[in-house]
Amino acid sequence: MDRLNNDGKNAVPETQNQAPEQTPDQMKAANSQKMAGKRAENEEKDKKQEDLLLAIDGAKIKFNAHLGTFKVLNDVPTTQDKLTGTIVEKQTPNFIFDDGFILTKSIEWQNFGNAKVQDNEVLLKKSFLPGVGAVPGTPPETGKVEFVDSGQVNIPESIDPKGAPVLRNTIVEQTFVACIDFYRSQLNADGKFGREDTQYNGEFGFDRFDKQVCAEGLASKYEKLSNIITKEKTYAGKKEYLCPYLSVWGPNTESNTDNKKSKIFIYVRANEAFVKREINEADIELISSDDKIKISPNIVRLSIKGAAQKISIECTGAFSKDVTIIAKAKEQPQELGKLIVKANTIYKTIIQPVKVTFGTTASTESKDIPHVNLMKDIVKLFNENSFNQAYIFGELAATTKHVTFLESEFKSFFNDIDGKRYLEYSASNKQKAFKYDELMGRRFEANNSGKADQQRREELLNKKIENLLKEIDKMYGYKSDDLKKAKKMHEEHKVTNIWNDQKIKALYDDFVKEKAEYNQLYPNSFKLDQNGKIYFFYTEDIHGAGSPEKEIQAFSLINSGTAQIFNSALTDKDAASLIIHELGHAFGLRHPFEAEVMGRYQIKENGQKYKQDYEDEIKNLTVEIDSVINSNIDNLEKLEGISKRDNIPISDLQGLTLLNERYKSLEALVTDKYSFTNFEANFVDFVKNDVIGLEGKALSQISSNAVNLLQEKENLKMKKEELERLKKERKKAKSYEEFPNSKANSETLENYLDYRQKTDGTFNSNFQYKSFYQWQWKNMINLGKTRKYLIEIK
Repeated sequence: MDRLNNDGKNAVPETQNQAPEQTPDQMKAANSQKMAGKRAENEEKDKKQEDLLLAIDGAKIKFNAHLGTFKVLNDVPTTQDKLTGTIVEKQTPNFIFDDGFILTKSIEWQNFGNAKVQDNEVLLKKSFLPGVGAVPGTPPETGKVEFVDSGQVNIPESIDPKGAPVLRNTIVEQTFVACIDFYRSQLNADGKFGREDTQYNGEFGFDRFDKQVCAEGLASKYEKLSNIITKEKTYAGKKEYLCPYLSVWGPNTESNTDNKKSKIFIYVRANEAFVKREINEADIELISSDDKIKISPNIVRLSIKGAAQKISIECTGAFSKDVTIIAKAKEQPQELGKLIVKANTIYKTIIQPVKVTFGTTASTESKDIPHVNLMKDIVKLFNENSFNQAYIFGELAATTKHVTFLESEFKSFFNDIDGKRYLEYSASNKQKAFKYDELMGRRFEANNSGKADQQRREELLNKKIENLLKEIDKMYGYKSDDLKKAKKMHEEHKVTNIWNDQKIKALYDDFVKEKAEYNQLYPNSFKLDQNGKIYFFYTEDIHGAGSPEKEIQAFSLINSGTAQIFNSALTDKDAASLIIHELGHAFGLRHPFEAEVMGRYQIKENGQKYKQDYEDEIKNLTVEIDSVINSNIDNLEKLEGISKRDNIPISDLQGLTLLNERYKSLEALVTDKYSFTNFEANFVDFVKNDVIGLEGKALSQISSNAVNLLQEKENLKMKKEELERLKKERKKAKSYEEFPNSKANSETLENYLDYRQKTDGTFNSNFQYKSFYQWQWKNMINLGKTRKYLIEIK
């Protein structure tokens, strides 16, 4: 063996305390521990990197034990050719769970990224969304939507949403996905309404929300199908599927003896959903939730954007709960469309026409006369093309009733203009119309049921009240807001003396005596018999209501169960439809163009306070400060000035102010109208207990609850501080979206409660009365049942 040179080259240096050499097993264990630590470190790095991946369309999600898929619904740039998730994606349709679980409520995304796509922060694999949901029929669960994966296949070296490909507005699906929509006719499927849809005339109830003819806010009255998204915006910028509604009668019920209402024909079509399709055509199954609803054919071949296909819906019996018809691609689970068939309980009412004439001699009983043809036309339209849509059947009374009233007793209701008679009526003052309608009902009932003498005695009592009030008004004569005059009246016991005046006392005693005799003769009051009945009163002796410039052909008081029809309506080419319009009011419906009445639909989150909420509070508080508190302070300061000047105790002046308010109220009550049934409660009690009672007290006793000036100023300070707080909070709050529930005159093109005239007064040539909305069906039935105009047919 060669020896090392002794010059030190290649010499091994000496070491001290060297460790003993490791065995092979020890070396292997050490290396293994070192590699395990390295793997854990790498896994942690990988986990952190994975958590920062963008969440994209198709990512797998979970909510507690429920697994599903994330759907991006907005038009945004893509990542790996899939739509990129952002924090706006938090609605029910964004989350499709395999077991039918539905997210019903969510808050806000947590742990989202800093980068933005179209001004919205991106979602990351680590993001989560707290919320509440449930599988239908099970208790709600609280939890959070979490991403199981990001949806990305190839992990990018870097994340740069700014460099994302061009916009895309579709989601790729391998299965057939479309919106299966239902229509009442072929023309309706092509967007035709009103006069243009000649294939539908209201023979059955069908209501499909379409923003072309429906106010956007009314979308809130339609059930949504949450697991399909339309391509086009349905309403309010949303792309939700709103379910259509159908009414179909059971066989052999009332006027349905030919069963034309039991078998109807509608159309189905496949429209584009918010997807990119690889399959454009499929067999669509139509599945009913109740075997009493038969569909033929129940499988139709549909292609997206293809022609609508005709199907029949046949009802074989009554059903008490709504029936659903679901549309699905054959052998595929996803629901693509839904039609709701409303429960078909039938309701019945008797339609009683009453002809009214005005003459020199009043009738004491009603006469039976044959129906004119118009009455038969009205009931035919009622049963075949209007109220039948709401499952309401109208039976024409055996005869028309005819009554004659004294013309001289109705002169105060009429205005004669250009040789035509008009009932006094205006939008701002309908008192005469209300009274006219009431008299029609009561006087007809008196004639028809042998109660003419009772009616005469009632009107005599009302006349005695009118005469008594005229005399009180002559003596009272309080026409000003004057504390000095109020003080003088208090000192003189003005109202007390008037009430005790011999003439007034005699008139009141006469009324009391007459009423006692009436009560003895007629222990039971009477009113128009509307049990299972509705009425329309028609007359050829009145041309219309209002004036030639604003002519009202007919009117009905909301909820009244009666309609008043004038000659101009009787001779109109749409006479029957006009009267159906009025009967709609009689059953509680309002005009769909009445913006203030119809209101607005507000899209809000529960528990969230919005800018508009603060504005309402600010407005109300401002009114309270200006109209109440400042007014009180001004009055109190004025009273303190008077108190110091005239050396009158402030308590006396406060009592006088309160008494002055009573005197002003009495001024209005003296000129009001009363019935013998409410005169004592509404007038006499006020005079005796309120006014005369105060006149018998010293002024200082009246003001025991009067407001102190210092207290009111402190109250003002607190209210102003509250006002400033609300204004600051308003600046930080966000606004909610709201949409009108009303649409301008005639723009529904066909709703029975709409007008033929446009807002400018011209007639809409495309308008034709023919339909009610499904929520109107419900309202009419509910009102009819409550008021007992309708009787349920078992």
